[in-house]
Amino acid sequence: MVDGKIIVALCTSRIYEAVCNDFISHLSGEISRHNGKLFVYSTVTDMYYDDASNHGDAAVFDLIDHDITDIVIIDSEKIKNEKIVSEIVNKSHDFDKPVVIIDGYHDDCVNINFDYEQGFEAVVRHIVEEHGISDVHLMGGIKDNEFSETRKRTFIKVLEDNKIPFSEDMVSYGDFWTLPARKATQRLINENRVPRCIICANDTMAIAVSAALKDNGYALPEDVIVTGFDGIDEINYSVPRITSCECRYEDVAYKIAELMPDMVSGKITSGDFTITPRLLLSQSCGCSEGKTINFSWHFSRLNDRFNRYIGEELSLFNLAAKLQTAPTIEEASAVLANRAPSLIYNMSCILKKECIDETINPMKKQSDEFGEELCLFWDSDKPEVEYPCSITSKEVVPFFSDKMQSPYPLLFSALHIMDVPMGYVCFHFYDYALDNYVKIPQIVSTLNNAFSGLRNMRHQQYLNRRIEENYRTDALTGLYNRRGFSMFYNRLTASMRKDECITFILADLDGLKHINDCFGHDEGDNAISTVASALKKVLPSDSLNCRFGGDEMACVTKLVLDEEKIKKQLDEYFEDYNHNSGKPYQVSASIGIYRSEPGESLDFEYLLKKADILMYSDKEKKRALRRK
Repeated sequence: MVDGKIIVALCTSRIYEAVCNDFISHLSGEISRHNGKLFVYSTVTDMYYDDASNHGDAAVFDLIDHDITDIVIIDSEKIKNEKIVSEIVNKSHDFDKPVVIIDGYHDDCVNINFDYEQGFEAVVRHIVEEHGISDVHLMGGIKDNEFSETRKRTFIKVLEDNKIPFSEDMVSYGDFWTLPARKATQRLINENRVPRCIICANDTMAIAVSAALKDNGYALPEDVIVTGFDGIDEINYSVPRITSCECRYEDVAYKIAELMPDMVSGKITSGDFTITPRLLLSQSCGCSEGKTINFSWHFSRLNDRFNRYIGEELSLFNLAAKLQTAPTIEEASAVLANRAPSLIYNMSCILKKECIDETINPMKKQSDEFGEELCLFWDSDKPEVEYPCSITSKEVVPFFSDKMQSPYPLLFSALHIMDVPMGYVCFHFYDYALDNYVKIPQIVSTLNNAFSGLRNMRHQQYLNRRIEENYRTDALTGLYNRRGFSMFYNRLTASMRKDECITFILADLDGLKHINDCFGHDEGDNAISTVASALKKVLPSDSLNCRFGGDEMACVTKLVLDEEKIKKQLDEYFEDYNHNSGKPYQVSASIGIYRSEPGESLDFEYLLKKADILMYSDKEKKRALRRK
């Protein structure tokens, strides 16, 4: 619960379908009426196939925040993977949250199911008892399938109640689908066994049967009555419209709203409830009931939606290309801000932290978890924010309080590549328009491809930089090697005016042979690295630093340096190191610092010799001091 509002999480799929969109609008409206807010966690597919892509898609259910969620609803007809359903149920029960299962059954849950038998029985009785037809034929689904056999038993029961003899030749099987149903109908026609009525186990087959009959010259309902079951939207566009039985999800929404107070208070944690489907009488059985359909308006809408889809698909393709070729993650975020407002709106885009880390190989298996820290890549409603920015996993809904003011649901979908989640999107439309819901899988697919490409490109660029750095830098000290130093030194001198000068610093580690001989080459390497660290610490940050010999290092800067101050700071660095390192040897370096004159040669070898003379002078002074 948040600010006194009941939070309801709906786990479903394919919210771009009209039936699901209609259910969400009714459920959200009922929940709002009971001072609640609906969060919808949706996958693109129904999870039927247990493949890698579905695993990544199902990561959206990990976003459910059980600390604030009061009720979890699972539409098991839309999520056909029992393992995923069980995981959602078990996790919700771990937090003592009531779970509603729609069109399925789980122990210790509130199970709401349609009474399909009663609904199908109503269709058969309408034909047999109200129309008085005994010459009936059942177009079943898949032979021996549970749903198909249940409807066959119901068919037989109604015939027996009306003393109509049943025989197996009164049943054909259309496999719940179009082509098999047409073939089964054609066999009846070819065998001259067309009955007065064909009762179909679902609407898809009813539409196919009607088409096959009309193609062979039969008139509906004058010659043959055809009925369906399910109440899908397409039956309204069939000519004639199909008599059916509708499993109305708005009735489920009303039942959930009715049970909400008792579920939140803990009075109801489990139980079985049934919804009776509604008989839809229409033209295919000769009944005049049924709404009048404006076909031209509907087809105009479908055509408009299709044309918009094509146009938006092209725009999204261009958007993806811009996203995945952006030079930086900040510029990639700006692509959405600059190009997407008319295309992608009312949306927050959140990525896992590792997805913006160019050092992580996107091709390697990564954690399925979203992690404690996330990256808010973009939010369409907050253009004034500097993106991307960090948020915590508890801020699963960015700018939460603003979005909670709207009565409309929040819609979540996972971003993923194969089985690895990359992040998620949260849509917060200010209406229930199907056109918006239809765009969600389009947008999710575009962002999946774009971010996958962006990650691959950024990692490749990172590897190229690493290769280039390894090519021009010394592995031990991190300073430039002679090749890398030469490249940048030539660039520096080429850009200088004739009156500009260079300060050349040469450093030589004292006693490297003694350290190697007495303590080993690993300790010699440590001493060399210590000198390099001292130079990087003391000299200006923009100096060009190079290891060009075993224990010799050169540094170049255009700045005028105080020679004594530099040597003093280096001596202090070594003194501090020797005091704290615990090493059985002392680290020090002899230094030569040469400042060129205006117009003097800037040839590297020339300046090196100048500094080398000064460095050896410094080394001799130290030797002389040690001999005293």
